[in-house]
Amino acid sequence: MLCQTRIRLSFVVTAMCVILAPLSAQDSQWTLFTSANSGFAGSLARSVAIDEDGLVWVASDAGLARYDGTEWTIFNAANSALPHDDVRALALDSRANLWVGTAGGLVRIAGAEWTVWTSANSAIPHQFVRSLAISPDDAVWVAGAAGIGLLIDDEWRNFSTANSKLPTNNTQFVAGDAIGSVWIGTEGRGAVYFNRQTFTVYDESNSGLPSNIVLSIAPLAPGSAYIGTWGGGLSWFDGEQWQVYSSANSGLTHNWINALSVDDCGRVWCGTRAGGVAVFDGSEWYAWNTDISPLPSNHILGLARHSEEVWIAANGGLAQLREAPAMDIRTPLNSSYCAGDEIVLDFGSRGVFQSGNDYTLQLSDEEGSFIFAEDLATVSGSCGGAFRLNLPNNLASGAGYKLRVVSSGPVALSEPSPAFTIHATPDVFIAGPTSICEGERASFSVEGQFVSYEWSTGSLDNSITVTEAGEYSVEVKNADGCRATQRIQLVVHPNPVLADMADTAVCLGQSVQLRAGSEAGIYNWTPAEGLNNPTIADPVASPLEATEYVVRLENARGCMAVDTVRVAVHPLPATPSIRLEGDTLVCDCPEVELALWFRDGEPLSDGTGTRIRVAEPGLYSVSVIDSNRCVARSEGFRFPVTSDIADFFGGGAWTLSPNPATDHVRIEGQSSRAGYVSIDIVSVLGLAQRHHRPWIAAGPVHEVVSLADLPRGAYVLRLRRHNQQIALPFVRR
Repeated sequence: MLCQTRIRLSFVVTAMCVILAPLSAQDSQWTLFTSANSGFAGSLARSVAIDEDGLVWVASDAGLARYDGTEWTIFNAANSALPHDDVRALALDSRANLWVGTAGGLVRIAGAEWTVWTSANSAIPHQFVRSLAISPDDAVWVAGAAGIGLLIDDEWRNFSTANSKLPTNNTQFVAGDAIGSVWIGTEGRGAVYFNRQTFTVYDESNSGLPSNIVLSIAPLAPGSAYIGTWGGGLSWFDGEQWQVYSSANSGLTHNWINALSVDDCGRVWCGTRAGGVAVFDGSEWYAWNTDISPLPSNHILGLARHSEEVWIAANGGLAQLREAPAMDIRTPLNSSYCAGDEIVLDFGSRGVFQSGNDYTLQLSDEEGSFIFAEDLATVSGSCGGAFRLNLPNNLASGAGYKLRVVSSGPVALSEPSPAFTIHATPDVFIAGPTSICEGERASFSVEGQFVSYEWSTGSLDNSITVTEAGEYSVEVKNADGCRATQRIQLVVHPNPVLADMADTAVCLGQSVQLRAGSEAGIYNWTPAEGLNNPTIADPVASPLEATEYVVRLENARGCMAVDTVRVAVHPLPATPSIRLEGDTLVCDCPEVELALWFRDGEPLSDGTGTRIRVAEPGLYSVSVIDSNRCVARSEGFRFPVTSDIADFFGGGAWTLSPNPATDHVRIEGQSSRAGYVSIDIVSVLGLAQRHHRPWIAAGPVHEVVSLADLPRGAYVLRLRRHNQQIALPFVRR
């Protein structure tokens, strides 16, 4: 059995730290692990990996350390299969296996099983593993002094200057992207992108790379990456263009970058040789170092993110950072605004925000107080963003307004912005009518005094006169330079026009909708008898005799129109009766255009005459239509007229076999007469699974029902004819 050294955590340093450029009143939380205050072993931590169980694995100069949140377990060459105590790199594959690169070989830890590759037992290119990476297909890449090794299904394929376009065998770093390609950092020959077919070299001579010594790489989209160099700072390559960040032109704290990590918001975390951790969100930089945090040193060797935590491997130990969520407004504000002005504000964030978080931009009152802050805009997300909004039009003038950003998950506040002035919106009122009749003129004027006026007609006066319908607007400017727009809608009413209504007719007892048009106004129909509403444009008329209706329309201007429509009323045809002549039903319905037959309420496809032959029992009826398209319907006629309702299924037992069944069941029983029978298979939950309706002859019944594609389970087979039914349970296996 593998022997393990287990040391219980004895002391943890926790500090509440103020960051370089405070974005929030909340504090970040640090936990420090060193060989002096905990069970962590070694003088430095090089790499960190967190597995799916939340176990933290740390590569150190004293072996492989594992932290379960309470205790440390140390694996070294003396108590495990680890080939060397100098652990250089860690990575996890898709099967949760931990890969460990050491100065003495490569190790795969799969649960309790350890597999070791060294120069003695494998084709590994060099057993001093400086860096390793796992591709999406779980291929393992290792970097060392003898080129790049690729391990697939425990078989090695190695790349060197001798068998490939690799520019040097001295490789420092390897990192994989989402499509299985890798970036390779070399010592002295730049960065190499290998898509498993072609090596593309980027160095100082052919690209914007500032240094040919590449220590760390963070791939993004295929072919693009952040690249950390020795002395040249950070390079961003998007596949075409290069951007270099150094301590001379940015907030990068040191130009020697040992480790890189890109978080879910696209922020790049840079572990530097002597400047601690520098973080860049694409717009601004901030940093963590020993001056403002309990980092064990400013010499950072590894970075890993897990949930809300950042794990920082450094010379001197390991630090766990829970960064406080914080926001800041990035866009410089003007000294003054007018109420109603459009503003666009970019804001940044850092720390971890929850899924479903909302950022809300709040405005203080004119004295800078947020006690009754007004919410101006909200955007969802967790990585900062931008607000685009118009200031409210109803703001009072004041010189002490401020803005801040508030998050919902968790709740955090940005620092308030500097105070600025808001000038109230000019109060504009247009005097004038909102409607006129054809031929009239409307005069509009602006009340009050302003510096300028500009009407939608092009006029620059404070009043206009118009005759056409439409929307008219005026924009005014006051002495503060603030503008406001007011609109007024003018309706020009023509003389009202009623729709042309043709005389019509209905059958007695039926209705017709009268349509006088859609123009607004007051409608009045006379006589009111027979109308559902005599004061609307389209009442429903149900007259009992021929009636002439008169409609009057008065619009908002008092204009009126009058029209008439006559509604004739046709009598209904005589109610038909049905009699039976042998096997034929006969309709006594003289002087009709059409007779339609029904059985049990359903129309019969062949029932369109005054006579119909019948065979199926049921309740028959007939509807007749006369030349005016008026309809009358008979009473129901039961066929056959006998009252004999002998049991169709006879008196004997009905059975299913086999039961349980596999591919079919056989129904057996005795039928007292011939006829169609509905056969349904339903689940025990009552869900229909099968249905068919065969003809069953009188006498012994042997009906086979297929169970093909019917899922296994318990079912009920139902035999049904009219209101008679038999239920037979069975099991499909």
